[in-house]
Amino acid sequence: MSEDPSGPPSTGPSGRGTIDVRRHLSARLRHGRALQYVVVALVVAYTIWTVPGVRPAPGFEPWFDGLLQGSSYTLIAALAVLWVLRPPSSIPAASSIAVALVLRALGFALTLSFVSLGDPLPFPSVADLAWVGSSLLLILAVVLRVRDLAPRLPMLVVLDALGASLLLLGAVILLLRGPVRTLTEQPGVAADSVAFNLVYPVVDLALLMAVASLVAAGRHRLTGSDWLAIAGIVGYVVVDVAYFVLLAAGQWRPGNLLVAVSVVSTLVLALAVAAAPGRRRDPGRLIGELPPPTPAPGVAVPATMVGLAVVGLSLVSVTHSAGETHSTAATLAFVAAAAVAVTRGIRTVGNDRVAARSVLGIATTDLRRFQALVEASTDLIGMSDSEGNIVYLNPNGRRLLGMEDDRDVQTLTVATVAPGVGEAGFAKRWPVLLQTGFWEGQSELVPVDGSPPIPVAISTFVMRDPDTGEPFGLATIQRDIREMRRQEAALRDIADQRARLLNRLVQAQEAERAQIAADVHDDSVQALAVVDLRMGVLRRRAARSAPELVETVDDVQKAVSAATDRLRHLLFDLESPAEELGLRAALASAAEVVFTDTDVDWQVLGVDDLQLGDAERITAYRVAREAMVNARKHADPEHVTVALEREVGALVVTVSDDGRGFVAGSTDDRRGHLGLAAMHDRASVAGGELSITTPETGGTVVRLSLPVPG
Repeated sequence: MSEDPSGPPSTGPSGRGTIDVRRHLSARLRHGRALQYVVVALVVAYTIWTVPGVRPAPGFEPWFDGLLQGSSYTLIAALAVLWVLRPPSSIPAASSIAVALVLRALGFALTLSFVSLGDPLPFPSVADLAWVGSSLLLILAVVLRVRDLAPRLPMLVVLDALGASLLLLGAVILLLRGPVRTLTEQPGVAADSVAFNLVYPVVDLALLMAVASLVAAGRHRLTGSDWLAIAGIVGYVVVDVAYFVLLAAGQWRPGNLLVAVSVVSTLVLALAVAAAPGRRRDPGRLIGELPPPTPAPGVAVPATMVGLAVVGLSLVSVTHSAGETHSTAATLAFVAAAAVAVTRGIRTVGNDRVAARSVLGIATTDLRRFQALVEASTDLIGMSDSEGNIVYLNPNGRRLLGMEDDRDVQTLTVATVAPGVGEAGFAKRWPVLLQTGFWEGQSELVPVDGSPPIPVAISTFVMRDPDTGEPFGLATIQRDIREMRRQEAALRDIADQRARLLNRLVQAQEAERAQIAADVHDDSVQALAVVDLRMGVLRRRAARSAPELVETVDDVQKAVSAATDRLRHLLFDLESPAEELGLRAALASAAEVVFTDTDVDWQVLGVDDLQLGDAERITAYRVAREAMVNARKHADPEHVTVALEREVGALVVTVSDDGRGFVAGSTDDRRGHLGLAAMHDRASVAGGELSITTPETGGTVVRLSLPVPG
């Protein structure tokens, strides 16, 4: 037998019950392997020996039959005890079976010892007590297993067990009443002997009733170990009943095939002990929580019991017609079984009606909730059949299509309200929808009242029969996106305005810079050039007439030259070659100027034709050039790379170096220099993003992303 009923093991080929049997048999059969071989050899040898025609002469050979039979019972009981004691610890039902096998082996050992010695066997004897005790322990094992499997038995399961027990009672009474009458009428047979012999069928009947209760309580939850135990118990009952019948008829002979069946049944019970797993609690249940009650089948069980009761009553009638006395007890048992089955059927129908009403109530509630959800939705929710005929529209769908309240939606088709699909288009889309199961996109609805088309976002999916899975139509959810379209148009207008403003701003800045550069070049730079020439003339005169002034004149001339260089750098800052060149060429020209007189290895990567507007090209140029200037001034790099990429709707410019890395606050933000704040401002005004990061490998990466059309 197996333990822990709370999990639903299966007895099928791939079920947990079969897996439990194999696992636990494999684990326990590793213990006492030599003893197992001996037991199997003894059982096989004795079974063959009892086959009619194999032994030389019928009868019982005390030293041969006794040795094989007694050794088999004893060693099987020893194996069962060994398997119970080996870890994991077995459940109480398995332990009860093992003790029952020990008592059964004791009874046969005592009986065979008397037979072998030729002494008369007292009746009733200790062996009889051991056998009866063994049967009682088997009943206890079955009861323990029933308690494990179903702590909360529903009334229908209880009725099933009671009905099956009554059927068994009637069958046993009908079967044994002849042998019992024969025994009681035999002269010279002691009354206590007859009474004690009747104990065996009574105990066997109790065993069968217990097994019937186990099957009724367990059903699909019985494991392979349970079925082994049931098979062994049924084998015992068959042997005991056959023994009683043959004994009453005076045809019982020791050493026949029935004895081999008893030995094999004992081995099967021992295997049930071996297959029983250790004690464990269902991990899916809390401590103290009862498992769910065992479900009961429908009316098939009571109908079967009524049929069997009718068959039993027919047999009682047939035996009575044949001249035998009428069996009132069997008749009462079969009638009671039929009454229990009818009661069970009535309760089943009543429970089914209650369950049906409950399911119908739940379904009605769900339907009302679904109806409220659909009708309250602000979206169009509709359904059509597989040919494109509309079969349902929710209230908002009718409103969007401009339908009167009394107009039948089934007069419309998908092609009527969605001309973009059309009948031919629907016929083409239906096979595609069957493969994909759904479609999402945008289209237009044409109201039936002549209103302008309505743009909608559509989600359409195939509806399938929940039982067969066959498709029978389409369901669609469509949302009015007119407001979204208006907002998108407004956003596009804002984006266009921003682009125009940006272009005007950049053009104004560049014009102002060009004017400043021209003024500086034509005025300040030229004036300083004249001053530098006159300072040269003054130095030559001072060298001849006042040598002590030469050093002062040199200092002034150096200051003039430095001022001229600063003005030329300012001209570089003010000028923008990106106005005339492509972005890549302009940045290459800027890099050549920035990294002049340095050991920096630089490169500009990207295509020349990026199809950029003037504003985007100039903004990208100035931010990237300032990043290169900052790299030279603050990072002390060996390599600088400028990369240009065109992504979907964006221009990405990356300036990366392998210098000291970016430290916040280390860049120059003095007046007259484009620092980080100015770079961020330029990116923000252009609607872009600027990020400055230091990778784990070192250096600095400046990344500018600008939105561009297309």
